[in-house]
Amino acid sequence: MNMLIRFFIVMALLRREHSESNKNSEKSKTAQQGNDDTVKVSTEELFRPFSKSYRVLPHDMGFRNHLPNYRYLSFIEINVTAWLYKILKQNGLGGLSMDWIISMQEMVYLKEIKFLDKMTVTSALEA
Repeated sequence: MNMLIRFFIVMALLRREHSESNKNSEKSKTAQQGNDDTVKVSTEELFRPFSKSYRVLPHDMGFRNHLPNYRYLSFIEINVTAWLYKILKQNGLGGLSMDWIISMQEMVYLKEIKFLDKMTVTSALEA
């Protein structure tokens, strides 16, 4: 349930940012009506790893005072959504308009994560 709340908060923030970027892109399109608006995403930009740090909050904790395994997957999902939104926003392709699917997830456990620990999640496009 807590992850669902976090998901809706992230989506609300992304929608707000998307609507603000749409307003800015409409202004720039009216200024560049004669130019070609085709934007291509470079492969170097796509395959560059995306890292973001997160802090473990009380609603992420399990009953054994550490981060449960299923929470790792939700942090990966949030990170991939942020990466995809960043790529699409940088290139003027709108918000989360492309239907991309995560086909594989790989995690490396170095140590358990405790309450209020900071962790860095790195996502990379493999192929």
